[in-house]
Amino acid sequence: MKHEIATAAGGNTVATETSLAHALKVAEASDTFSERRLSDLQADARQVSKLLGKALEDISLRPAEVRIFLPTIADATGGAHSKRYKNVRGNLKALAQLIGLHEPRELERHTLTGPWLELYEKIPSGFGRLGLVKAMRFFDWSGLAPETVDDAALDVFEKHLEEHTFNAEIRRLIWRVADSWNRLAENTPGWPGQRFETRRDKTRHIARPLTAYPENFQQEFEDYFSCLSGSNPFDPQRPSRPLSPSTITTRRQQLRQAADALVESGRAPETITSLADLVSPEAFRAILRPRYDEKARGWPTSARHFGALLYNVARFLSNKPGSSVSADQLSELEQCLATIKVPFGGVTEKTRKLLRQFDDPSILPRYLAIPGLLVKEARRLRDNTPVRAAQANETAVLVDLAQFIPLRRRNLVALDMARHFERDAKGRITALVVDGAETKNGRSYSAPLPSHLVKRLEHHLKKYRPRIDGAETSTYLFPSPGGRHRGPESLSRRFSAAVKRHAGINMRLHDVRHVAAWFLMRDDLRNGPVVQQLLNHASAKTTERFYGDFRQAAAARAYDKLISPYRPDTDPKATSPDKKAPGKKKTDRRR
Repeated sequence: MKHEIATAAGGNTVATETSLAHALKVAEASDTFSERRLSDLQADARQVSKLLGKALEDISLRPAEVRIFLPTIADATGGAHSKRYKNVRGNLKALAQLIGLHEPRELERHTLTGPWLELYEKIPSGFGRLGLVKAMRFFDWSGLAPETVDDAALDVFEKHLEEHTFNAEIRRLIWRVADSWNRLAENTPGWPGQRFETRRDKTRHIARPLTAYPENFQQEFEDYFSCLSGSNPFDPQRPSRPLSPSTITTRRQQLRQAADALVESGRAPETITSLADLVSPEAFRAILRPRYDEKARGWPTSARHFGALLYNVARFLSNKPGSSVSADQLSELEQCLATIKVPFGGVTEKTRKLLRQFDDPSILPRYLAIPGLLVKEARRLRDNTPVRAAQANETAVLVDLAQFIPLRRRNLVALDMARHFERDAKGRITALVVDGAETKNGRSYSAPLPSHLVKRLEHHLKKYRPRIDGAETSTYLFPSPGGRHRGPESLSRRFSAAVKRHAGINMRLHDVRHVAAWFLMRDDLRNGPVVQQLLNHASAKTTERFYGDFRQAAAARAYDKLISPYRPDTDPKATSPDKKAPGKKKTDRRR
């Protein structure tokens, strides 16, 4: 059955009322939902009303307005990836669908037919389909043939998303639809030949692919990062400490964005034939000028990072024989970079807001009690739902390890039982050891494990880990199907959900490092070296740069302790320590 685009979102239903209260009345009067589901809808509606501080009659279910308050709901329910948030969002969508404000379930679950199904089957395996399949469903639902889809149809789809869905990243989705369609039209036999106009989401800084530039530029680009990775030990420009794969990935993305910014300034992509075109003083200014914050009248940190990257590329090129980058040009770039001054204030304000919550004396005990609560949950679930019990106990191990040993996230999730845990003669776990080749800064890490954590690990390995999918083919502590370890995002979401549920705070897995530094630096002015070793920083300057101002609380206490004996208003009986406090006069009994 085909539908007109204009009525695809809600059929012939026209919403005369848009409030949450009206949607609930319609739900109660209809037989659309079961008694249990209706109860859930009512409960979630009351929670939304409480979180927003508004009456049900004052909360609109129009998608444009729902998108505004959804982040508030997400923050209060454990984040956008938490199960609780997804339930609330799903119930709001069901109510909006009921009164015709959201696209119907029939469109969401529409099965592709005819030529659209044939087109879908031509998409190569592994090709990113985010947004594209949703657009194909919409076009098929609307009765459009693949060869008739054009920019006007994509505009209608974009308007549909804005008016009839809760999607918060519409620009990004539309850009992906256009980009995916164009790439398939170019490389996939039998795909319709028409192209969409490029609809780049500039707010997300999605750079053009390398293939948009001449082959010589692509080759120099790859050669530069091959040198930085240290793949050729005989390369005279090989760095003394090659960059890690994750840093290489970040730098590649930044350099692509730099080239993209130059194109956005008016330079044609085909004229960028070498890396030298990116590091001329004119190109340097053109790339960085849009990053200047006019309102704040200053440079963001990202501008300094891009400037430093371009300067390093220029230095690399200047050392090559026959280079077009002269010493004068390098000096001019150095002067330009010096003007990009970015004050560094340590950790972000968002992180400081999190850490200040630990000033509440009830937060730390609740935070440290999380592993024990998760173990109790695993015991309760063990008989009826063993897989969920294993996941709960796995989360307990994750939280306990993160609290005691604040490793970087990628090292924590990749812990291997065969490589990273030392055992004694009896086979008992005694310590955690991570080789320097696996860490961000090349420093190895070693720490003995406390007895309670050893017992928890051994119990998990014996009783719960075998029930986790992928455990039989993997030696990782946190296994996944296919013999690999779980992804950092997956475990980070699980960690955040557990901390939110049991401690009531929004916290990322990486924040355990900030929390450890917070308590140590605020406890004693001399704990800087302790934080450096615990967090495995290569330099004390790094520790001081990020966490030095955490000492202010300890400094204030030390100063107060020093001057309090001299303060007469604190204790009427207090006197100077240089004078002996008056006491009861002793009598000489020898008289």
